[in-house]
Amino acid sequence: MTSKETGTHGAILEDKAPDKDAPVVELRAAGKSYGNIRALHGVDLKVFPSQVTCVLGDNGAGKSTLIKIISGLHQHTEGEFLVDGAPVRFSTPREALDKGIATVYQDLAVVPLMPVWRNFFLGSEMTKGPWPVRRLDIEKMKKT
Repeated sequence: MTSKETGTHGAILEDKAPDKDAPVVELRAAGKSYGNIRALHGVDLKVFPSQVTCVLGDNGAGKSTLIKIISGLHQHTEGEFLVDGAPVRFSTPREALDKGIATVYQDLAVVPLMPVWRNFFLGSEMTKGPWPVRRLDIEKMKKT
């Protein structure tokens, strides 16, 4: 994205050219426990700019837990979580979104009658124009 602002929250204030050699998201020996139940243990993950990453595993392997940690729905209970090289501990999905991390769910969180690009930006629509008459920036959302 090249916008200076998105939506009413200003989640993306300014884009910078990513360092292709540095991960944008990194987990080091990350884990998550729910009481005595250990859902994840020792997860190491690096996601680099422009990289497509797939999370595969058997039922109960911890895929959903991993995504929930990265997207701010849950906090890790062990290890480190870094975004752009800085340690983070998100308390909410909004905090993750403010760092440029969003989860695109398969189908549960979509509006069937809206096109894909509208569903993708649902709740964080890109806008243009001066406040208080800001309008949706449809072309930027479609291009993104």
